[in-house]
Amino acid sequence: MGYEFHLTRRRLWHDDEGPAITAAEWLEVVAGDPELELDPRNGPYFANCARAGEEDHWLDWRDGDLFTKHPEDWFVRKMQELAGRLFHTCYMATANSSPATRRRARRLAQQIGAYHLDVNIDRIVT
Repeated sequence: MGYEFHLTRRRLWHDDEGPAITAAEWLEVVAGDPELELDPRNGPYFANCARAGEEDHWLDWRDGDLFTKHPEDWFVRKMQELAGRLFHTCYMATANSSPATRRRARRLAQQIGAYHLDVNIDRIVT
């Protein structure tokens, strides 16, 4: 049995509406990653990923999200790394914020592989 693996900003990968990963963002990620290389024979946003000692794998951008099929464990970790470049979260705390909500925000960011900022905004909102 096979499966697809998607990186998306939408609530569900198959949603037509919602925030999208743009083609320009994807091309910027590919350009900045030595393991990724565009393969225009398979489409303008199709990239191969090569890592020493591992079987090559692929990733494609379509309609605002990234996807692949049947990823090996190493490639799932690679996609989590890519998520950290594409997804960002920010917890904006005030004196009224609880440690519990701060922990939940950090944990959510870790679970989705996002780059996370934790800032105190008391001086801004007062």
